[in-house]
Amino acid sequence: MILNCLKCGQQLPEIDGPGRPRKFCSEVCRKAAAMEIRRLDARIAKLEKDESTYRIKGAETWAKRAAEEIRRLEARLAELVASQVGDADVCTNSDGGDHEA
Repeated sequence: MILNCLKCGQQLPEIDGPGRPRKFCSEVCRKAAAMEIRRLDARIAKLEKDESTYRIKGAETWAKRAAEEIRRLEARLAELVASQVGDADVCTNSDGGDHEA
């Protein structure tokens, strides 16, 4: 089975033996993925706040675009979190978004 780094896509060497399979080619890629998770989480929080503000002011078009962007970023965030903690540790909350269990 050929695996690629979840951050840069570089092919990972096959390693026989015990232990979990590698997900990243280097510490740099692992840290970059962790940084992306933090950045996406902060961006989602800001968009959610802005969406709420604009709904109150009646700017529905912007609020809809913000909601779409939130869904896109949450999907990427869930993908990155799942890659680091495993799919079994990610669950879906009532609004359809994923979060860590």
